[in-house]
Amino acid sequence: MGQYDFKKDLKEGHDAEEEVLVILKKKYPKAHRIEGYFKDFDIYVPEVDKKLEVKHDWAVRNTGNYFIETEFNKKEDNGDITPVSCGVDATLADYWVIVDHEVIIVIEIDTLRHILQDYRIVTLPPKKTSFGGKGYLVRKDNLIHNPYVLVIDKSDKEAVIEIWMN
Repeated sequence: MGQYDFKKDLKEGHDAEEEVLVILKKKYPKAHRIEGYFKDFDIYVPEVDKKLEVKHDWAVRNTGNYFIETEFNKKEDNGDITPVSCGVDATLADYWVIVDHEVIIVIEIDTLRHILQDYRIVTLPPKKTSFGGKGYLVRKDNLIHNPYVLVIDKSDKEAVIEIWMN
C-alpha cells in the first residue's frame, strides 16, 4: 500500500474539483473553487447559492467501494492522537460530489446522510490515512443505481451538472 502522501492527495483533490468546475460552469459560469484551507465546502455556485463538497476516490477501481469519511485522527503537538469530525459529518455543503476514474456522482447531502443510515462506520488504519480515520464504505453500484443520484459519465463531453433547488 505504501505511505500516505498528503501532497499527492491534495493535488488529486484539486484536479477533481477542477473536473467538476468545468462541467458546472457550462450552466453556472460564476461557480468557483474556494481557495486555501477551508473545510466547510469546496465549490460555491452563486447563481443558485449552493455549496459542493468534492471528493476523489481512485481506490474504488480496485475495491468497488467509495470511502465516505466522517473522522480523521490528528496528531497534537504533544504527540497525542485526537479524533476530529470531518467529511460528511462536518461539511456545510448542500451537495456531496464523488469523482472517480469513470464517473462523477452528485447527491444532496441530506439524501447521502439518509442513505448512510443503512451502513456501519469502519476504521481505516493509520498507514493509509496518515493517522487513521473513520467513515462509511459504500458500494459504488448502490450509489450509481440510486434514483436520487446524478451520475455523469466522464467520457460525456456534453455533460451538465444541474443543481436541484429545494
